[in-house]
Amino acid sequence: MKFEDPIASEEMLGESDWDDQDLLTIGEASTRLKAEIAHCESLVRELESDPAGVSALAQMRSRLAGLNKCLDVVRAGPSRLAYP
Repeated sequence: MKFEDPIASEEMLGESDWDDQDLLTIGEASTRLKAEIAHCESLVRELESDPAGVSALAQMRSRLAGLNKCLDVVRAGPSRLAYP
């Protein structure tokens, strides 16, 4: 299995329209994380069927776990630190 090169953010999102702030809403962050998680899950399934992909499988599972932790944080919403 051959991994694709990461997609540049400009290519994914188009040219930045950054003005004063360029922040994601919780909904946008959740949507993007879910899409990336689905992509990683697909790669994990492919790697599980490829005996030569043991190292890549471990890395992808680690990435998937990290993305799921991020999604949990996003779903929990802002912490009390966000409110002075």
